[in-house]
Amino acid sequence: AYYQFFVTSSDENMGHVSETKKYYTPNEVGEMWAEAYNGYKFTGWSDGNTDNPRTITMAGDLTLTANLAVRPYEETLTCDEAQGIVSGGGEYEPGTQVTITATAKEGYVFDYWYDSYYGNNYYGDTLQLEVHRTYNLTAYFRIAPTLVDGIYYYLDKENYSAVVARSEDYTGDIVLPETVTHNRTIYDVTGIEQNAFAGTSITSLAVPNNIRNSVWLYECFDLKVLKAHVDFISNI
Repeated sequence: AYYQFFVTSSDENMGHVSETKKYYTPNEVGEMWAEAYNGYKFTGWSDGNTDNPRTITMAGDLTLTANLAVRPYEETLTCDEAQGIVSGGGEYEPGTQVTITATAKEGYVFDYWYDSYYGNNYYGDTLQLEVHRTYNLTAYFRIAPTLVDGIYYYLDKENYSAVVARSEDYTGDIVLPETVTHNRTIYDVTGIEQNAFAGTSITSLAVPNNIRNSVWLYECFDLKVLKAHVDFISNI
């Protein structure tokens, strides 16, 4: 006597199935396996077994279906946990609307997201994503700047230096000093963050002659007057 073995796929567009052969003698061991195509996954056999590949001892005719399903996308989130926390990662079905959030801890502010899967940067501590691919997102934070006389600075307490930090709050006439005092400590203003003033509504900017690093002033539509060393201006 021979037993017949029928094995099928739940959806041939998602994957295919194979078996060692179609006909078996009683108590002969048969083997079957399912292979899901890209974007799909094997979830189990129609009798509840999830082994893949799978062996079975033939005791009669047998019909089994390999259940296949759309593979969810993995949204992986990481960050330096000493600086902040992230939420919203996990597995999601295609088309799902997902909210990804980065929250800075005390002493830090959110900077940007970096997606290592495609090499993209994203800005804004909260992202609304429609899942259509895998994301590998890292949230980057930076030391929170210190506000002194209307200007934000990164203060280097070891070298007593200060770098002007970016802020969307800058407006009107901006005069940068050569030194800044905070908590009775004097810091030399030695540089400007590259995009410190980009997109702001400043109307004039005066920069000390010792500052000559490259600075972006794009979308500063209200800027009418710029006073700075010629080397600073040439780097804009």
